[in-house]
Amino acid sequence: MRLSVLWRSLPLLLLLAGCATAADIKFQNDTQPPIGDFSHPLLNRETYTLDNGLRVVLHPDHRAARVETQVWYRVGALDEPLGQTGIAHALEHMMFRGTRGKPGDAFSKRVHELGGSENAFTTADNTYYFIRLPAPSLAEALQLEADRMANLELQDADFRTEIEVIKEERRLRYDNNPAMLLNEQLDRSVYGNSRPGIAVIGSMSDLESLTPQQLRDWYQRWYTPANATLVIGGDFDPKTVKALVQQYFGKLGKKAPPQRPEVALPQARTTSEPQRVQLKTPSYASYVTLRWALPRDVPPRDIAALRILASILASEYQTTSLAEASNGLDCDFSWLGREAPSFTLSATKAPDRSLATLEGALRKQAWLLRGSGLYKENMERAQRRMLTGQIFEYDSLSNTVTHLGLLGSFGVTPEQWLADLQLTQEVGLPDLERVATRYLTDEALTIAVLDALPPEKNQPLQVEMSHGR
Repeated sequence: MRLSVLWRSLPLLLLLAGCATAADIKFQNDTQPPIGDFSHPLLNRETYTLDNGLRVVLHPDHRAARVETQVWYRVGALDEPLGQTGIAHALEHMMFRGTRGKPGDAFSKRVHELGGSENAFTTADNTYYFIRLPAPSLAEALQLEADRMANLELQDADFRTEIEVIKEERRLRYDNNPAMLLNEQLDRSVYGNSRPGIAVIGSMSDLESLTPQQLRDWYQRWYTPANATLVIGGDFDPKTVKALVQQYFGKLGKKAPPQRPEVALPQARTTSEPQRVQLKTPSYASYVTLRWALPRDVPPRDIAALRILASILASEYQTTSLAEASNGLDCDFSWLGREAPSFTLSATKAPDRSLATLEGALRKQAWLLRGSGLYKENMERAQRRMLTGQIFEYDSLSNTVTHLGLLGSFGVTPEQWLADLQLTQEVGLPDLERVATRYLTDEALTIAVLDALPPEKNQPLQVEMSHGR
């Protein structure tokens, strides 16, 4: 059984990784250098497009004799129609089940014989596949990827096997995972009966009704060169690799990419008070999550301020009451993607405190952000962490290649990304207080509570949803 990876917010995980946890760097006179002072790895790339529409990004890196290929298809869970949720992830599984020339598991076996590894991710916005292997085997990796872009078999028997694997994933990762189940209920509360309100893996009822023909139609519609980005990073000669890309991918047919569906916005509120979701189920911990649904068109400077605010909350800043009521605090700001941005603050309950106490402390923490609750030192440390993350995060070839693929899938250039990063160094305390006041309001807030029952009692789930306090 292959390991499949699903993320609702891969951009958040990639773009904030390192920013909240890396050690501070002390600059001369304790000031921040401009982003342009760094030779950023993302700028070391060449981008071009084949005649059939395939976008290609080359990132030479000669530090080690290894390479990585990634193919990003601009299709994910948000493109699925209701009734077929989970089909993007199901096809991801089937992409490893063979082509006419490489039947069964020959793809994975060959990658492993070459000393490499492979896997794939399904997200809300994209599906992408990677191969990591020694540099001399790059040509064969490109041949393998081009083959399954055009020649996937999609046998009925293979589908019947894989859909059972996926249903077991659903049970393991969601239905029997209190944290993930609560998060899905929170999404449903915010988005209602629209695609963003359902987990990337899909609903169990839809998984049970998917057919092989639906997957064939999905593959034919979305898996085309013009709807894909090929990213190659590592130890290679660009001229040689361009010839290989043309040899294997250039012969694939040209087909216009399909129109992607409009993504639903959060449901309009009928009250100025927060919405609530509460889940009672056996679990080893209770916790509270506050999530604010933001407008889709948040200005760039506000995004920069919210990124700094999230870094402060995730890394260091707590009121005394929150520190005493919680065993751990997390803060996420999700903004790069087709869904409306969201700002999330969550904490695990301390054993000797009540959920009501924890919720009150979290809301007090959020309220203090609007005024005198922040200090310049908090902000400056967060800004340094943001730069530190840029220095260390891209020391990894895989991280750099993945980030280039991610940005390319959204039509964002590294120069645009770094310009947005520069904004995080320019915001001040008034910006942080302003965005907290503007966006972290009761009207935009949903409160999700996991009320843990003793694990040994194995009681049935109890889900409550309301629109008041």
